[in-house]
Amino acid sequence: MNKLIYTIAALLTLTLFSACGGDDNNNEVVVLTSIAIDPVDKDLYIGDTYQLSVSHQPTDVKLPKLTWTSSDTKVATVSSSGKVTAVADGVAKITASYGDLSNSVTIAILKQQDYTSFIFYHDINNEIKNNVAGYFTEDGLCKKLGDLGNLSIGKYSNEIKVEIDTLTRVYFFSHTIQPVRIEDPYILKKNIKNIFILRSGVPTVWAEPTDEVQWPH
Repeated sequence: MNKLIYTIAALLTLTLFSACGGDDNNNEVVVLTSIAIDPVDKDLYIGDTYQLSVSHQPTDVKLPKLTWTSSDTKVATVSSSGKVTAVADGVAKITASYGDLSNSVTIAILKQQDYTSFIFYHDINNEIKNNVAGYFTEDGLCKKLGDLGNLSIGKYSNEIKVEIDTLTRVYFFSHTIQPVRIEDPYILKKNIKNIFILRSGVPTVWAEPTDEVQWPH
């Protein structure tokens, strides 16, 4: 009987030693502090697939399995490994998460067509009103392409068809609080339904609505 008791006690001791790791270095738990989806480095069109990649901190830790979701599966789906499939033209926010950590990337899916057009997508958490699209002529005049309507987060503007074959640059104007223009132009791709994403932090410049060289007329 004593021999049996000693044998059981030895087994219990070995099991507890193994569960605790024995060596404190082998039992060290490293927690991720951040994850980030790397930017998409190409235009995506309907039918395309694209493998997203993730960077993380600390970098010397193996990245665990992430949970992937799409904000609009009618526009783009994402697999359990982060591969995006473009389904329809529009914008989808793809999110990777692990525990309390998450990060997202907003992706525009473009549509090829026999004419050139564009829409704006609002990705900022506020409402902007009285929005207009315009361009500048060679002699410096500011011309109107169309009214974009009022925009709130997650909403698309009116679609504007471009009739000027040589036009390559579109400017965004807004008169919500004061009349401003986003400083840098949006570049048009030909025979595409272009989707321009409005993001926070972009530089703006004052634009006087009565001045035909500053505001679309």
